[in-house]
Order: sequence, then C-alpha cells, then structure tokens
Amino acid sequence: MNSLFFIRLKIEELRIVLLMKRGAGKSSAGNTLLGRKSFHTAGSLQGVTQACSKITGTIHGHRISVVDTPGCTDLILTENKTTQEIAKCIDLSDLGPHVFLLVIPIGRFTKEEINTAQQILEVFGEEAGKYTMEKTIEEYLEGNHPDLKKILDLCEGRYHVLNNRDNENHMQVFTLLEKIKLMVKRNKGSSYTKAMYQKTADQVEEKWKREKMLKAMMGNEYRRQMRNSAVGSNDEAKVRNDLEYNSNMKTTVLERKEESVNTPYF
Repeated sequence: MNSLFFIRLKIEELRIVLLMKRGAGKSSAGNTLLGRKSFHTAGSLQGVTQACSKITGTIHGHRISVVDTPGCTDLILTENKTTQEIAKCIDLSDLGPHVFLLVIPIGRFTKEEINTAQQILEVFGEEAGKYTMEKTIEEYLEGNHPDLKKILDLCEGRYHVLNNRDNENHMQVFTLLEKIKLMVKRNKGSSYTKAMYQKTADQVEEKWKREKMLKAMMGNEYRRQMRNSAVGSNDEAKVRNDLEYNSNMKTTVLERKEESVNTPYF
C-alpha cells in the first residue's frame, strides 16, 4: 500500500535531514540509515561535521537522501551564521526535506538535550513539527520525563528507536522508513520548504535583535545607577534583579504586541 502511494505521488527521493547538537550521533545515524559508512564520525563530543553534507543511496527499494548538519547547539542563537547554514541544509534537500530526524542519544539524556531540541523547533517554526520525528528509546517515555514528552508532543507523537551499533539489523531502518512514508502520506506528499523556514527565520532574528537591544539597555542602566550611587553588595544585587525583571517585562510586552499582527510561534 505504501509503495503504491509512493508511485502515485511520484516521489523519486525521500529527503531526510538530521538535527541535534555536536556529538549526538547524527553522523552515525546517517550511516545506519544508508547501510554504509558515508559520514565521518568521532568517538568524542567533538562532532566531525563542520558544514551541511548530503549523501544519497537506495534502501529497501527506495532512493533516499540524508543531510547531516553541524551541531545545532553551536549554531542556534548565533544570528546570521545560524540562518545561513540551516538554509543551506534545506537547499541541499532540493525541494525541501520530507522529514527532520531529531537525534537524542541514549545514556546522555539531559536538560541540555531538551533545551537544544526546543531551540531547534523554535528556529524552524511551528510548520516543522509536521515534518519531524524523534529518535530516542521507550524506557524514557515510560519514566517520569515530562520535558521529553513535551518534545514528543511537538513532533506529533512520532519517534523511533535506532541502534547505531547494530548495523546488521536492517529491520530497524525498514521500520523507520515505513513510519516516514506514513508521515509523508499524512502530509499529502508535501515537504518543508525554504519559504516556511525563511518566514520563521525573519521572526527569530527580530527576537534576537530585541533581546540584544534590551541586554544593552539593561547594562547601560546598571552602569548609570552604579555611578550615581554608592551602594553595597545587597543593593547592587537588588538593582541587577530589578533591571532583569524590567527587561523580561519589556520582552513580554513586545511579543504580545507582535502577536496581534503575526501568527504566534514562540
């Protein structure tokens, strides 16, 4: 049924993009998907991939392309470099990826992993959730991990277990491809486009500019108040806390004002 669906939609290539921070195992996951060592890997947290790279292959009768990305933790919130490199990974997927695979490594699941995943989904926008699957393991879902379940909800409940050390287990790749094909079917064959990303990227860059401006204003005000009064350490801490509170309030007001004009995505 799924094979007939692919023929009917004339999908010549299933386009996959791997996302997460350096050292998360994206390159290893790409090699597992392709059934060969195509992407360079390293055993340390110093991930090898420095720029987006694309490898194609034929797996279980379907042509696939896999795009490995630099560690998103190192790119997220670095302004122009982020948008340029992520836009490049979408360009490498030609018409846009059918699926983002959000790679969360087993054994190193931390708050940082969750924060990274949330930042990635923020940068790509709400539309990305329709095209995203999570790679993790069931034991975490059965445990008390509300943050992980929150990320899973953003991926619309899609996840898959992939053991990169069990390269001979071809069934795990076949099952993943079946899940991806089902997701593509639900999306009516559409893919995540550069236009979707650009719309979100422009909004995210505006958010970064506001935050940068508010931090600069807070720093200037803090220095002014320190110059104009001789304060003790307790008073100094109070001034800093008051300024941080006011900065957060200003950010909230700006975002609420923006919501009246634009579709909210934060």
